[in-house]
Amino acid sequence: MNPSLAADSDSQLMLDYGTGNAEAFELLYNRYKQPLYKFIRNSCSCELQSAELFQDVWLRVIKARSSYTPDTTFKAWLFRIARNRTVDYYRLNGRLNEATLNEEIPIESANDQAVEPEAYASLSEQIDALQQALETLPLAQREALLLHYIAGMTVKEIADVVSAKPETVKSRIRYATSRVRAQLRGAS
Repeated sequence: MNPSLAADSDSQLMLDYGTGNAEAFELLYNRYKQPLYKFIRNSCSCELQSAELFQDVWLRVIKARSSYTPDTTFKAWLFRIARNRTVDYYRLNGRLNEATLNEEIPIESANDQAVEPEAYASLSEQIDALQQALETLPLAQREALLLHYIAGMTVKEIADVVSAKPETVKSRIRYATSRVRAQLRGAS
């Protein structure tokens, strides 16, 4: 891997990929595969749909390589594609509604170490409480919260993705965080 290439900005890497540099794409893919998949997985009702949408988003990135312009950050551009593709998928299947986007997400293990049954039960209860708290949020608040904490996006990047003002995104994150904290305090 070219060390100078790794230091390039995401937008520059995408521009380099547009000129035929496959190594630039590999770097982008490795930087964003985990947060992108987590965002899509938290937006979909099943793992198979998530994997399909994940692959479709990267396919769209590949197809757009020669027409990409860095009008916004690469991250915002990528997650806008993911968000739009997820919404399109549910519209085409006639299943875009609040319930579809709220279905339970399976627990991913942080590592491969064995977990004691009591610790797993406690962790499972905490995750269930968090999932229930997230499900009570309005879709716009939940989406902002997921983009911020799962995808690691800034307020400006989220605003670009959801086509809202940064102040609106800040409010959504603040209200969502407050509601989730309050519900988790009440659940413990």
